[in-house]
Amino acid sequence: MSFTGRMDGRLGGLVLPALLALLIPVSLMAQVAEGKIEGYVRDKDTGAPLAGAQVVVEGTNLGNITNQDGYYFILNVLPGLRTITARYTGYQTTSVENQRIAAGYTATVNISLSSTIISIEGITISGEASPLIQRDNVQTRQNITLEEAAEVPYEDLNSIIGLQAGVRQQGDYGFTIRGGRQNEEAVYVDGVLVRNFSTGLNNQSTVESSTWLKVAPDAIEEVSIITGGFQAEYGNAQSGVVNIVTRGGDEKIAGSLYYKTDEVLPEENRYGFNMMRANVGGPFPIPNSRFFLSTELRGQLDASPRRGEEYGRFVGITPRFYNGFNALLGGYLTDNGITLNDMPKFNLPKRGARIGVERDEYIVSGKFNLPLGERVTTIWTYNQSRIQNMNFSVKNNLLNMPGRTAFLNKTRNGLFGFDWDIAKSAQSSYSLRLRASAYENELHTGPIDPRWADRDGSSLGQVDFRTGELIEERGTFLNFAFSDYKMLYGDVYTKGDVPAERDPWTANELAAHRGNPYWGWGSQVVGGTSTQVLNQRERNAAIKLDLDAQINRYNRAKVGLDIKVISLGNLNLSQFSGFAGANTQNYYQTHPSLISAYVQDRIDIGDLVVDVGLRWDRMNPRATFPVEAGGGPDMPQVQAPVRNVFSPRVGVAHPVTDRTQFRFSYGQFYQPPAFDLMYAGKNVQNDFIWSVVGDKDLDYSKTTAFEVGFTSLLNDNLVLDVVGYYRDFEGNIAVRYWEPSWFSAPMPFFTNQDYGNSKGIDVTLKRRMVRYLALTVSYSLQAARGTGGRPEFQPRPGQQVNPVTGEYIEPPVRFYPLDNDRTHSLNVQANVLLPNDFKAGTKLGAVLRNTSYYLILGATSGGFAGIRTPESVLNVGSNFTDFRSLRGISNKITHLRAAKRFLVGKGRSISVFTEIRNLIQWNARKGFFPASTSQLTQIRREFSTGDGVKFPQLIGSYTADPIPDYENDPQATDIAALRDYNNDGSISRAEQFVAERMNQAILDGWNAGGTARLVRFGLELTF
Repeated sequence: MSFTGRMDGRLGGLVLPALLALLIPVSLMAQVAEGKIEGYVRDKDTGAPLAGAQVVVEGTNLGNITNQDGYYFILNVLPGLRTITARYTGYQTTSVENQRIAAGYTATVNISLSSTIISIEGITISGEASPLIQRDNVQTRQNITLEEAAEVPYEDLNSIIGLQAGVRQQGDYGFTIRGGRQNEEAVYVDGVLVRNFSTGLNNQSTVESSTWLKVAPDAIEEVSIITGGFQAEYGNAQSGVVNIVTRGGDEKIAGSLYYKTDEVLPEENRYGFNMMRANVGGPFPIPNSRFFLSTELRGQLDASPRRGEEYGRFVGITPRFYNGFNALLGGYLTDNGITLNDMPKFNLPKRGARIGVERDEYIVSGKFNLPLGERVTTIWTYNQSRIQNMNFSVKNNLLNMPGRTAFLNKTRNGLFGFDWDIAKSAQSSYSLRLRASAYENELHTGPIDPRWADRDGSSLGQVDFRTGELIEERGTFLNFAFSDYKMLYGDVYTKGDVPAERDPWTANELAAHRGNPYWGWGSQVVGGTSTQVLNQRERNAAIKLDLDAQINRYNRAKVGLDIKVISLGNLNLSQFSGFAGANTQNYYQTHPSLISAYVQDRIDIGDLVVDVGLRWDRMNPRATFPVEAGGGPDMPQVQAPVRNVFSPRVGVAHPVTDRTQFRFSYGQFYQPPAFDLMYAGKNVQNDFIWSVVGDKDLDYSKTTAFEVGFTSLLNDNLVLDVVGYYRDFEGNIAVRYWEPSWFSAPMPFFTNQDYGNSKGIDVTLKRRMVRYLALTVSYSLQAARGTGGRPEFQPRPGQQVNPVTGEYIEPPVRFYPLDNDRTHSLNVQANVLLPNDFKAGTKLGAVLRNTSYYLILGATSGGFAGIRTPESVLNVGSNFTDFRSLRGISNKITHLRAAKRFLVGKGRSISVFTEIRNLIQWNARKGFFPASTSQLTQIRREFSTGDGVKFPQLIGSYTADPIPDYENDPQATDIAALRDYNNDGSISRAEQFVAERMNQAILDGWNAGGTARLVRFGLELTF
């Protein structure tokens, strides 16, 4: 049956309960993507209320009339700068312009009308474009507007979110909130949860994210980041909520073109970065309709730029590298007559971009609004993104094209909305909201298909082994590839399609000798194709219904139902002995479902706002499992149990004065397990693959959290927010070992056995734009402890067996600093805007007018230290201290953006700008190896002068080997000969030792210098 057919069948069985649930006589609260306006309309001279005055939001069909007290309210107002107009017979029409409306908040707009006898023009006044205190704020929330995002020296939304108090950025997609795991947040786009339920909950992996869907900053009207106290409407989240409202078109056609690059810089300072954006929006040729379209292309030769050689980064076997490596070996090279000229002639060009780390991505967004009369509005949105990159590895990818692995991810999400204002009066309002969405994600990791790369055999990877020169091979536009990477077996999704024939690109009888021509062979450098192929596809469809009721002046309530039906396909191949189909490590085709409902009421009595709610979540895995976890498909099967959880939420906001507010919130928050963890290995006999397997009994993870906050308006333009929080979590996914009946040794399983807590204080000081300067300072003090920081973490110090019973003993549980624990985090954002009239009539004003400057300063304490020592490079070893007993180095950032805008006509301008990332290279570390801690520095000194390592014992593990003569492959013979450093006709033990250890040293050297300073120039045209 097709995916659509399966969806239709499953939704058919769920729609009836959904409709019945809507009959519950409970009203609702506001849509998460929209705001509310309320206030009073009065006579300006007497202060008397004006009953029956009409108040509207210009450019929309939203409005209401005032009651006998002059009070009005308007629901479901899209975020942004709005104009509110009041009209009353016998009075001048009055408009409030540039009033900021924020999603989920209530904006108070009181309007005074002047009486008039003759008709004159209306009065226009300015609203509050940037409110510092939201009167009904019952949670900790930071809002980022389109205007603010445009000034920040970042090109992606994730980095901007990472600047907020209590938030820490994690890679290109994810972030963590208040010490929790990655992907514990829920991301809403235009009021609908966008979530990858397969990998998107499997925390901390480098190939996972909560949504995988990227939205370009210029396609966003507003972003709200809720780090504590979110209401019952939000689910599938333990740590926080990110609410994204995309842009709609304006009353007139407007748009922009944007280009940013670093390729105008000298070669040693450029990293092959190019980014292009374009957007346009405005009225559509259908009455009252609006549209907005946006696209972004980004190409990078080096997706993770590192610093130059002066900071320790490996750029070739140079004299500096030779001397450092010889010193690490205690002079072993010179003692054995191995000179720099005897080393491989492998010298990469001294260019900024590393090879083999290219990445390109695109984002496409569109939105269309169409009102159908005065009471019905429809909305269509579509978002799609793709990212693909090569996975860099010195030991394989650099010189061995068949071994080069890549990552490819494509995500799309479509949404249809139907909004119906059922009834509306000056006293109450009732509306029905429908949102239907469809999400699809493709994830591929594994080797690039060498046939697609079209290699001619003259090189291995991107370096010609005979000359050591870089080979330019990418056929792209500004380093952006319009076509997807072709992955080896990338179209295989079911076990029956797994290739059974011998892989022509895998290791053969020559592979053990030709692997890496410079650094030897063995476990460190293997030939042939990568041994891992992952193809995963998720599709989910959702229907969300909300009934919103403003019952009276003091109660706004909401009830809602959300149904999600999911289709998951996963195929994970491991290759052994050259056969692609030798082992199917993990595969499944499943169709779980999630249902949730909530009720909540916001009681607003002016000086006190109380938000109470209750949420119900239901998870049905809709899959069978072996009766004993990991037993494989041949064992009797049972159905996975259905799980139900209830979570109460309460939030209170109490304005003590008109400039001070206290708030309190408490709630329980549940998140389902990642389905790729639950289904792992359920169809495979796992005594062969020794991988972690899932379990039908995996349940929701739970977080219980409360916070107390204080907000004070220090002056008219400066606000201070302080919040203390405590989060207790239990049932997080963990790996534990036990011995199943079907196997004779302990095996790893995913369970709900991790627990811990985080607590801390977040402080934010914000100054809105006044006299050219806006300033935000955020500080977080945090302590996060628990039994495991991610599902893959395995606290297994060693297998222990009860000597009496012979049973496996679970290692003792200990509390550790969690992966995302950072004691101190500080971010300073300073934004300077000099307008067109800055120092008018002066030379200084002529130069600086219409310029802007955005500076970011940040510092974060180090996390737990996974220390690599020089010993581990010379002899495979591990940390020299207890696990997580040391802190790594702190991280400090300095980013700057400077721009100047030129007006070129009415509504048109051209801006030129410069961005500098890592302006001050705080973390620059010179030396052959990075010094992570003072202890490591001392150990390195002792090691370099001592005689603790016995080189003859290490070298004894190698055997001399004459240079092989491959009659049918002279190229392989030439490659093998490169390891004969002294040209004596054989590869000695010493040469083997040097080759292997050089490989380890180079691996460390690639990252020794830290992140590079990035300078980029750009141009933007707006119209």
